[in-house]
Amino acid sequence: YIGLGIPTIFDAFARPLPPWDFAAKILFTALTQGCGFKGGEVTPLFFIGATLGNAIGYVLPLPAPLLAGMGFVAVFAGAANTPLSSMLMAMELFGAEAGVFAAIACIVSYLSSGHAGIYQSQRIGLSKHAAANHEEGMRLADLGAVRRAATIDVFQDLHDLGFLKGIDDPRMNELTVLRLYFRTGATAKAESNWRKLMAPALGPYLLRRAKEAGIEQAVLHRVSGGFLQGGRLAFDHSDVAPPSLPQCLELIGEEELLRAFLDLHRPALDGVRVVLLRGEQLDPDAAPEARAVVD
Repeated sequence: YIGLGIPTIFDAFARPLPPWDFAAKILFTALTQGCGFKGGEVTPLFFIGATLGNAIGYVLPLPAPLLAGMGFVAVFAGAANTPLSSMLMAMELFGAEAGVFAAIACIVSYLSSGHAGIYQSQRIGLSKHAAANHEEGMRLADLGAVRRAATIDVFQDLHDLGFLKGIDDPRMNELTVLRLYFRTGATAKAESNWRKLMAPALGPYLLRRAKEAGIEQAVLHRVSGGFLQGGRLAFDHSDVAPPSLPQCLELIGEEELLRAFLDLHRPALDGVRVVLLRGEQLDPDAAPEARAVVD
């Protein structure tokens, strides 16, 4: 357990090992790292994964070499946030026949690992969880401090669908409503083909940019059905919304700030329908006939 453990990795593919091998390696690796020493990044993960797969062979009716191979790549996929490369590595090392099993293990490990990893300089491209969209773009090294400092307030901070502020704001005459209509499947525009593959969804992307720009209020509306600009009618009947389903991002703030936001993000708004409305304050002391006009 104390050394690299390469012979044990080979043994995991050849014969049953003690089922506690992976746990002992985790313990010694954590102790080494916790004492400030560099205990290695890749080989301990391969050791833990291979011996864990070997131990699971006592429970699952699958060949021990296959389980050891699945664990070998899956633990690395989760710890390094590299599911695709781990799948390819599995097929290169263990053959194409193991590809489907390795892919399942890598994807489950990747999604289960959350926003954590051994490479602290990694940045979160697309969030693994809808509730953590605000963490996209951050480095893994910064997440701990951000989470400890965060105090979530649905009336002040960004949450799953937006941020709200000033329900009884007396400055309604000074505020403007900006509505952006686009497809649920729309993504933020990217310059290169590689970035297009990893482009974030347009709604959460604009929502975060609005928060950064200091816009006072934003809401990303979920709809059950609709169509855009005379297009095909779409309904949300499933867990995954169809790409053509309309979506509306509503921003409220000072008109000058909203227009600056539009100018700054004009490239990302290609094909987006933009509607600008000016707010007006309702005077509760006004006569009923006067209030009817405002209503």
